[in-house]
Amino acid sequence: PQTSELKEVVLKTAEVKEVKIEEETPEYKINVSYPEFRNLGDSSREEAANRVLKAKVDQSITALKDASREAAEFSPKVKSEIQIDYEVVNVNPWVASIKLRESTYVEGAAHPLGIFWPFNYNFKDNKEIALADLFKPGSNYLEVLSGVTKKDLKNQLKEYYTEGALEFGTAPVSENFSTLFLAKDRLVIIFNVYSVAAYAAGSQTVEVPYDALSEIINPEGVIKLIRE
Repeated sequence: PQTSELKEVVLKTAEVKEVKIEEETPEYKINVSYPEFRNLGDSSREEAANRVLKAKVDQSITALKDASREAAEFSPKVKSEIQIDYEVVNVNPWVASIKLRESTYVEGAAHPLGIFWPFNYNFKDNKEIALADLFKPGSNYLEVLSGVTKKDLKNQLKEYYTEGALEFGTAPVSENFSTLFLAKDRLVIIFNVYSVAAYAAGSQTVEVPYDALSEIINPEGVIKLIRE
């Protein structure tokens, strides 16, 4: 595996192990799988990343439990449910990018709600990676991403395209591009259901090669860690 000298500590590509949470009561059912990093070569960084990710998973589970208690008062015979699984998009000694898929159903809803959410972590700096970390300070990266994704999604959506929904969902604000994943050679942005179109359209994915963003990418920032 790759290694990197870092403040007298040798980091190596972490092993990604599956952690499962299964629980069932008369009110709800939980079926969750999420990753845990092991053997990174620095226990403090490893534990910090695992702690942050577990807190996010726990937050989703707690929200489902709270909602299920309220729903059970109206329809005690139907269980609320949450399922989470994951895909490793990229992992090396410096960064990890994980795609988590979450599906929840709370009694009374018209249908289950499925969303994707990211876990992007910088082991070197021991913190989550924000969208702005990828780009040159002061660059117009939000406007660039807005233009690129709007053009791509208009072609993808076809009969589900409506100008108002697409304009709103791709407006140059960071929240619209927060469900992003850091592949080795490209930025992958997911627009969850309802973000840019009706529920029937489902989620949409736009992939943007880093090379296409060369004017605004910070070559000495996180991108350098992603590509090494």
